[in-house]
Amino acid sequence: MLTARPFKNKQALLDSANIIWQSLAEQDFLIAFTGHPQIGNLSTLQEKYAHTAKDAGHEQSAMSVADQSVIEEMFLLNKHYLEKFGFIFIVCASGKSATEMLTLLKNRIGNERPTELAIATEGTSQNHSNTSGEVIMNNNPITTHILDTSTGTPVANIKVSLFVLQDDNWQLLSSGITNEDGRLSAWESDAWYKDLSPEQLFSTYKVVFDLDSYWQGQPTPAFYPSAEVSFRLQDTRHHHIPLLLSAFGYSTYRGS
Repeated sequence: MLTARPFKNKQALLDSANIIWQSLAEQDFLIAFTGHPQIGNLSTLQEKYAHTAKDAGHEQSAMSVADQSVIEEMFLLNKHYLEKFGFIFIVCASGKSATEMLTLLKNRIGNERPTELAIATEGTSQNHSNTSGEVIMNNNPITTHILDTSTGTPVANIKVSLFVLQDDNWQLLSSGITNEDGRLSAWESDAWYKDLSPEQLFSTYKVVFDLDSYWQGQPTPAFYPSAEVSFRLQDTRHHHIPLLLSAFGYSTYRGS
């Protein structure tokens, strides 16, 4: 960051910090994690970070009104988390109650280490951005494109709908239309991912491709008038879900 100075404005500083952060190695992240207050251990936080106790204590303030049993369970799970992964539980705690924090901890403690390291890394980046009034999850995390493999051409003007699985029901998030290159890079609404933490975005999704209109203009009638692809968003990397189409079949993969 020192060698990248001067910065034109605040956004340029944040962009540079994010690029550098994403380029670091695991050992660098682990060192950075040691400077993060441990959630659920406010007394240790106040002792270790006496000069920043006011700021850090504000982030933890929701914990102070929690039921004692929640605090105790949080403390025990924190210890288990540290023993399992080798670093403390990191989450953007602002505005979250102790019960909400405990639920997040329970949901994440079953993750594999690479997945949890990615979440913690993104969470640390978000915490740093939020102190400047910024948010980290401001880019569309899911995109797609459609290619007709029988002709080698992109499929334009197709409606694509995005759903999320909530309480065993599919809820519509947004939709969009593929462009002349067969791509959909922006949904009609960005409200479903704007200002959300990684934990809030991690879920099961489904994209539905309305193919009937495309096949009406082709020599072969539609065998699949629509295609559905469900997948899990469970890391912080971009998720590109292509659809490779032919008259009597289709396939998909995770792209970039």
